[in-house]
Amino acid sequence: MRGLPPAVLSFATRGYSSLRAFKGLVARTLSRRRFWASVLARGPLIFPLSCHELQRIQKMKMAIMIAMSSGLPSWLVVLAAVITPIVMALTFLMVMDWINRPVSVEECNSDPNAGFHVAQRNDALVFLHALAQLAFVAAGAWRIGQRPGVRVAFLLVAIPVSALVFLLSFMGLIAR
Repeated sequence: MRGLPPAVLSFATRGYSSLRAFKGLVARTLSRRRFWASVLARGPLIFPLSCHELQRIQKMKMAIMIAMSSGLPSWLVVLAAVITPIVMALTFLMVMDWINRPVSVEECNSDPNAGFHVAQRNDALVFLHALAQLAFVAAGAWRIGQRPGVRVAFLLVAIPVSALVFLLSFMGLIAR
């Protein structure tokens, strides 16, 4: 600090509470410089990657973090994987009850294939229900494609729940 003109000293110490605080900063900086000088004196530091490669890796890490953090929360995805197949099955059962009206004796006498038409309509509805469950699982997995951990959780929950709900609703129709 000796030998510095007063104007330079007042400009350099601006923002510090006292000249003592500024001197402490200068002493710490000089000790850091001595440390790095001793490290460099031992030999060159070897970095396997260039600065450009390190920056590219940091950008990729940031892009991955942004992709992993965006989207729906995991709990919401798993909740949708549980609730949606159940709602679809209840809707399917409601449509089956609505569409399967009792066939009168006169209608059976006029059209001997009336039972066959009802069975075909029921088969089509069961096929559409299975197709809707499959489409839900496929669309959900595709929608969550950017987050592999959440996709696995969705598939581990949605596939068994969809299959179980489909089988239970189908068995319920057979038992009636």
